[in-house]
Formats: sequence, structure tokens, C-alpha cells
Amino acid sequence: MDHLKKKYPILSQKNILGSSQVGINAPIVVFLMDRIIISDDKVTREESDTFNELAEQYGELFGFGSFTFQAELMRIGKIYENYISLSEDARMVSEAIDFVANEFDQKQKIAIIHILEELAISDSVLNNKELSILFSIAEAYTEERDEIIKVFARIYERIIKVKST
Repeated sequence: MDHLKKKYPILSQKNILGSSQVGINAPIVVFLMDRIIISDDKVTREESDTFNELAEQYGELFGFGSFTFQAELMRIGKIYENYISLSEDARMVSEAIDFVANEFDQKQKIAIIHILEELAISDSVLNNKELSILFSIAEAYTEERDEIIKVFARIYERIIKVKST
């Protein structure tokens, strides 16, 4: 855990790392999920339902069950109640993306793309912060430009499909 504190100082200082250790990455996943959900300053029923479904689907992959995702979400909410500046938030998101790039295995990287994509489009609104996080996560997964374009083409197609139904 000490090496994580040194590599990700603001996540450690603000206690976002929580119980993160080798193979237990739920705190980082939930932190990024939270940033996507509240990026438009409101939480919709669709986002809440999607969060619950994704926690159930992916809880074990990140070292915890779905109940722990709920507990982590509440823990992160309490951290944000104690004033986090916009610049701190931006640095925390940046470090969390670096954490994904450096600490997640390939299967977890693919899963986090899917998780954040699902959450971002669940409310049928895709804003700049969500796009920025999704782009950075796609870059954490691969440096191949074609792969990044493929991820965004899929997101675009899904949004068009949701909007046209």
C-alpha cells in the first residue's frame, strides 16, 4: 500500500484509495463511477439503476462484491462533503486514470471502459467531463489510435440508438 501512496499522493491524501491494494481496485472504480454520475450535478434514476447493475456484474472482478460498491460510494460521498476544490477533483481524476493505466490488468481495463460507458450514456446525456474521462480511460487501455476511435464510435452508435428509441 505504501508504494500506492507515493505513486498517487492526492488519492492517498484524500483517502480515495481507501482499501486499495493489489487486486482490490473497487475504490478507484467506484470513484470514477461517481465522477461520471455527478458530472452534470444531478443523479438520475437511470444512473442509479445502472450503478447497481454494474456493481452486481463487476464487483468480483475488482476484488469486492456489489455491496462494497455501495459502501464505497457512500464513503466517497462523505469525502466530497468535506470540500474538494475543482483543481483537487481534476488531479484526483487524473491520478485515478493513471491508477487504471498502471495497476489494472487488461481484463479490468476493458471492464472499466464498459462500466463508465454504461454510466455515461444511462441518462441519455453525454457531457464534456464524461467524454474527457472516457477518452482518458480509453487511452489508459491502449495507445492505439484506432482502438480509441473504435471505443468512441461504439459509444456514439449507442447514444444514437438510445436517442432514436
